Amino acid sequence: MDFALERARTLTPDSDSEEYLPHHFIGECVSTAMEIGFLTAPKRGTFGGKITPKALRKLKQVGK
Repeated sequence: MDFALERARTLTPDSDSEEYLPHHFIGECVSTAMEIGFLTAPKRGTFGGKITPKALRKLKQVGK
């Protein structure tokens, strides 16, 4: 979620809280992450997907 908040801050610098982010913006971020391969699609009977190993490797690089 932090990357979405940072992107929103670059577009609208006055957005200081996650509550400011519109639902469609969050949906676009999730859709993009799924297209890139950072999130898997939710399996039948579950409420959400999983973070992929590819995304975890990227997050590890960012954390350095």
